[in-house]
Amino acid sequence: MNLNAILKKAPFSPGLYAINGCQGAGKTSFATAILRTDYKRWRKWRYEQGKNLAMRYFEGTGIKLNVDKTLYFSSPSMVLDKRRGIKTWFIDLERLGLPNDENDVQYLPRGSMVFLHEVDVLAYCRNWQSLDHYLRLLAKYCRHNLITIIFDLQVGGDLDKALRSLVIDRYFMLDSGVKRFLLFWKRQRWEFLCIHNQLANALKELASFGFDIKELKVKLVERGKFRVWGDVFDYYNSFSGVPYFLYGIDKRGYEYIKQEEGDLTLEGIQRYCKQHPLAKTEKAEKVQEKQSPAEMSEQEKMELVRKLLARG
Repeated sequence: MNLNAILKKAPFSPGLYAINGCQGAGKTSFATAILRTDYKRWRKWRYEQGKNLAMRYFEGTGIKLNVDKTLYFSSPSMVLDKRRGIKTWFIDLERLGLPNDENDVQYLPRGSMVFLHEVDVLAYCRNWQSLDHYLRLLAKYCRHNLITIIFDLQVGGDLDKALRSLVIDRYFMLDSGVKRFLLFWKRQRWEFLCIHNQLANALKELASFGFDIKELKVKLVERGKFRVWGDVFDYYNSFSGVPYFLYGIDKRGYEYIKQEEGDLTLEGIQRYCKQHPLAKTEKAEKVQEKQSPAEMSEQEKMELVRKLLARG
């Protein structure tokens, strides 16, 4: 599997993708390289997809939608074009989900590409079962709107099973590195295993019906590589957790702030920690407290009935 060849022919395919690997294996740099390469070759294509849908919507409603020419979003800031000063747009993790009447979500234009950093940390501090129903629906239907969602995490088992099953491919990082000769950068490289997650789940289901999947001779795991010229480490914030260690330091009268990309004012730190909590949100705790059907909403009751009927 050669991602360079794939990205020359087409944009990174829409759907949900996971990047796994140990600390320092190159997960975030790999994602940054993918977004930067996709931006370089396919940003106009993504803009056209968003614009076309917006035009169709305008024709039917008379309402104009503002479609930006840069349809790339990420939880850590990434530089897409240093010369022009173009970066990814911020994605609000608390508002990530399929548009609905119950929750205020961040709408994503058709053709958008999204990267979410350290999702396994979020899995511990949020109720992903309720985050919903609408997050899982977003993952399920993102291909319908040509949206690509990539996230990195160290432990895949920490995510909700229903969400994991929607991951198309998983990239397990094996190694990464870059070399420099005098003033010239050599190609940055990543080596990984591409695990075809949904295909594996489908074959597992076939096996449960008695089919001999060995006869299919399907390749579930491929060794892959990806290379780009130059250094990508300066184009994303690899220390995005720094504000956690500065939260509340104003009460001690001592301040030592290392200069990192991002807003490290007191207001910025508090805002960052609220957006990326290390403890369960009040909303998640309230959902967990619901125990009886009388406390459930009508939609939750219907969802429970569907699950019971599905189990027979």
